[in-house]
Amino acid sequence: MQSFEIILEKVQQVRNKINQTEALAGTLLTVSVGLILFSVFGLFEGIYYLPKFFRNITLGISTAIVLAFFFWKIFLPFGKIFGFVKKQTDEEIAKFIGLKRLEIADRLLNSIQLFKEFSEKNISEGKIFVERAIKNSADQIQNLDLTLDVDQKPVKNSSKIFVTAVGIFLLPFLLLGNIYLKSFDRIFSPTKDFAPPAEFALEVFPKNIKVLKGDSLFVSAKGIGDLPLQINLVLTEGIRKDTRVVTLDSDSTYKIRLDGVRDNFLYKFAGTKENKFGKITQVVTPSYKVTVQERPFVRFFKAKVISPGYSRIPLAKLPPNTGEIIALKGSKVEIDLSANNILKEAEIRFGKFQTAEMKIGEQFASADFTVLEDDVYSFHLRDQNGIESINPINYRIVALEDEFPLIKLVYPSEDITLNENLEVPIATEIMDDYGFSKLLLKYAVKKFDSNEEALKFTSKRLPLDKTTVTFAQVQELWELKSLGLQPEDEVIFYLEVYDNDTVSGPKKTATEKIRLRYPSIDEIFAQFEEEQMQVEETFEELIEKSQDLEEFMEKTTREFKKEQELDWQEKKKLEESLEAQKELNENIEEMAQKMQEMVEELEKNNLISEQILEKYQELQEVMQEIVSPEIKKAMEELQKALEQQNPQEIEQAMENFQMSQEEYLDQLERSLELFKNIQLEQKLDELAQRAEELSQKQVDLNEETAKSDSTDTKNNEKLADEQKALAEEEKQMEELAKEVEELFKDTKNKTPEAFQEATDQLEQAQTQQKMQESSEQLQQGQKQQAQQNQQQQTQEMQQFATQMRQAQQQFEQQQLDKMLSEMGKLVQNMLEISRQQEALKNESATLQPRSPRMNESAKNQSDLTQATKQSTQKLSELSKKSFFISSGLLGAMGQSIEEMEEATQSLGDNKGRQASKNQERATQGINQAILQMNQAMQSMQMSGSASGMEQYMEALQQMAGQQQGLNGQTQGMMGMQPGGQQGQKPGGMQPGGQQGQGQGGNNPSPLGMGSLAAQQKALQEALESLQQKMERGGSGKPLGDLGEIGKEMGEIAKELKERNASQKTVRKQQRVLSRLLDAQRSVNKEKLSRKRKSRTAEFFTRKNVGNLPENLGQKQNTLREDLLKALEEGYNKNYQEIIKTYFDALQKQQ
Repeated sequence: MQSFEIILEKVQQVRNKINQTEALAGTLLTVSVGLILFSVFGLFEGIYYLPKFFRNITLGISTAIVLAFFFWKIFLPFGKIFGFVKKQTDEEIAKFIGLKRLEIADRLLNSIQLFKEFSEKNISEGKIFVERAIKNSADQIQNLDLTLDVDQKPVKNSSKIFVTAVGIFLLPFLLLGNIYLKSFDRIFSPTKDFAPPAEFALEVFPKNIKVLKGDSLFVSAKGIGDLPLQINLVLTEGIRKDTRVVTLDSDSTYKIRLDGVRDNFLYKFAGTKENKFGKITQVVTPSYKVTVQERPFVRFFKAKVISPGYSRIPLAKLPPNTGEIIALKGSKVEIDLSANNILKEAEIRFGKFQTAEMKIGEQFASADFTVLEDDVYSFHLRDQNGIESINPINYRIVALEDEFPLIKLVYPSEDITLNENLEVPIATEIMDDYGFSKLLLKYAVKKFDSNEEALKFTSKRLPLDKTTVTFAQVQELWELKSLGLQPEDEVIFYLEVYDNDTVSGPKKTATEKIRLRYPSIDEIFAQFEEEQMQVEETFEELIEKSQDLEEFMEKTTREFKKEQELDWQEKKKLEESLEAQKELNENIEEMAQKMQEMVEELEKNNLISEQILEKYQELQEVMQEIVSPEIKKAMEELQKALEQQNPQEIEQAMENFQMSQEEYLDQLERSLELFKNIQLEQKLDELAQRAEELSQKQVDLNEETAKSDSTDTKNNEKLADEQKALAEEEKQMEELAKEVEELFKDTKNKTPEAFQEATDQLEQAQTQQKMQESSEQLQQGQKQQAQQNQQQQTQEMQQFATQMRQAQQQFEQQQLDKMLSEMGKLVQNMLEISRQQEALKNESATLQPRSPRMNESAKNQSDLTQATKQSTQKLSELSKKSFFISSGLLGAMGQSIEEMEEATQSLGDNKGRQASKNQERATQGINQAILQMNQAMQSMQMSGSASGMEQYMEALQQMAGQQQGLNGQTQGMMGMQPGGQQGQKPGGMQPGGQQGQGQGGNNPSPLGMGSLAAQQKALQEALESLQQKMERGGSGKPLGDLGEIGKEMGEIAKELKERNASQKTVRKQQRVLSRLLDAQRSVNKEKLSRKRKSRTAEFFTRKNVGNLPENLGQKQNTLREDLLKALEEGYNKNYQEIIKTYFDALQKQQ
């Protein structure tokens, strides 16, 4: 049908239009995608020079994307056009047209469908209607251009995208130009690697080069192009690499200096630069070689230091290649070295611009120099090729100074007071780093009225041990008698020590100046009197405090017994009481120490008699017994009971403490009374000494006056002043006499008749006025009249001195008689008490329980107990006046009283047998006390003194003399001189009356040794007997440790008997004699010597024996005093010489 053909034609036109539009739009879009992908790819490649692998991957992906678009957007549309791809059906196109044109709607689609249905099925019925419908549809579209209904927007959009893609593709070209174009060459060369072009270039200088070892080397790189600010220099030495940063200079050059080149190495420069697109490129130059030629250097050296001879420092060899020299100034240093090359020259250069030429021997060199100051030095070498060493090592030279010596004056370390010996032990410690040359004692005497600034010091060289090196303890006894010192003169001295520096010259160091004052007798006694007053005040204060404590404890104990409870405040008060008691104990110990020191001061100046000294020493023993173990134990028990808070224990502890306090107070009061009595005796002795000294001074002045020229006005004034000073001393003596008279009254002692007579005569003689007249006569030149007065004054003073000594003897006899009388009465009372107690004991033993006589016996026992207490009280009062009544005797009486009280209690309880046992023990205690009292009275009668020490001292003196003789015989028997030296003069009498043995050699006879053993044993037994006798006599602990002395005597006797005598035996005998002499001088000498703190002079001779001893000089001082004591005993001249030799030997050994 023609109408249907029209329809198909229109449909075909529309189909073609649709396919053409799709093909065009797809082509534009595909091209656009390709342009965009490859423009981006080319841009990145042009800028970054992508790696081949990444470039190929990107190329593959981009190509795949373009091919996908080509198939989808170009191949399919063109296939529909050219028929090798299925086209759209007529119905699909008719439907498309119906959607675009509403007036046609579905009529065109229906026409096509009806035609195909009738044609295929060959239906004839209704054909007319179909043809008409087709004709109507054909007529309707015949004149219409249906292709206009095909949408052209895809083509327009694709065109826009294409234009944009072309722009994107061309823009990098405009910006990068050739870089962009060449990137496509690399993109489409997938098998090649392309390196990015460098932004800059480097040219290296000096390339390969030779340098000297140790020199510096400049290397550089000239830059061309866009240069980075810094590049790296890479150094390669074997397998080790080192990188250094080099900075760009203003002339486009990179320069660097390599210092101290020592080994061959390679070097190159490497740098990186980031371009404007952020692309980093690297430039690396070729490697160049630096060849090092070696300079001469020290391969090995050694040094040795030779110190100055005076230093005694041994030769010091330093470890190899150790160059630091630390040496004493003046030391010589020797150095030897070896170098790596053969040397032409070598020298040592010092920091002070000095040099020392070295001796050359091929590769070796040597030199020496002297160390004079701190410095540095280095080695400088030149080899045979003229190449010099560089960068030498500087070694230190430390010059050690010989330091100033050090000196410490150990004794005396401060100003001291001289005693009559006029001897001062000098003890010093000196120290130096290398030694000493001399030690000087420099001194000057300052008279009372002289000017210190005008003093001239005299030097005395002190001996130094030849073995002394760097430290020494020097001890020297300085005798000042030759200086002619007068009371109130001063000796000012100091020590100077010099070292042994021979390089810079000896250096010296001095101690501070020390003053040695020679006091007058008035000053010594005044000081002693002041200290006595302080001790007495302390005594009274302690007694008052002790009484307060006793009252408090009595009250507290009484209240506690009622309540059996302590509140917090009461407990605290009890604890405070214990603390107060401890403080009292400490005060007593301090007071005893103070008393010891003040007595020692008088003793060293020979201003105290043996008798008074001994009494002071006994007083110290009594004071030590005050703080008894009992009161210490009572305090500990009370403290423990308070902590445990047990009422029964507290009550018992309080009672025990209260009883101990009562005994404590009694002992304290006894010590005070004894002190006052001793004080009186000491004052009386002081008065006698002052009188004797004053009379001697007057005698000396008389002789000086007789020798004087009456026309010498100046001398007359001097004599007048001296006489006036004696008048003043006489006045002080009269005042002292009045003070002594008051002491007699205060202590309730009868004034001796000799004392009263002497003071009355002195007052009537008006001696002081006569002395004043003599002074005036001397002033006026009336020599004859003055001498007459002086003679009379001398006689009066001598008579007064004699009377004072008589007064002393009278006072001692009065004390003795009074004590014996009172002790005799007391013994009678105690005998009666003992008799009655014995009778009561016998009666109690026969009483039956419930006997009516029990009460009567109890009353009789109570009365007897009271009588015993009264006797004990009387005994306590007597103990305050004599050392013979010991605290042990009072203790025995106290035990008897306790037994009596218990007996009274037992009788009250109808326990007759128990009472009888108590009474028997009470009787034994009383009888023992009576026995001790009788022994004490016998000892007092034998000694002639109430104090009881004279007898003991006399016996000890006799024993010391016998021991001294025995020592001499032993030494003679062994062929030794007295003192332990070998050899003895033949013949002559030995101590003890024995004939000398002559040159006896070392083979003593058995008979002689046996005789000596018997004598030594007899001495031991006599000593033990004396010790027991003194203990029974109530003197407490004897002087010295006689038990140890006796034990050592026994050892000596055994050695002599067994013929084992040796040097050791002799030393034991010497020690026994020394300790016997010590026992005469002090109470327990060892204790006193350790406690001694006085700063007055003490004798010793030991030198350089290690650490300074704490008892510096005391043993030697004791020996010298014992020597003087022995010489005063009246031995004949030959015996005196032996004694002197013996003591000299003892001193040397000590």
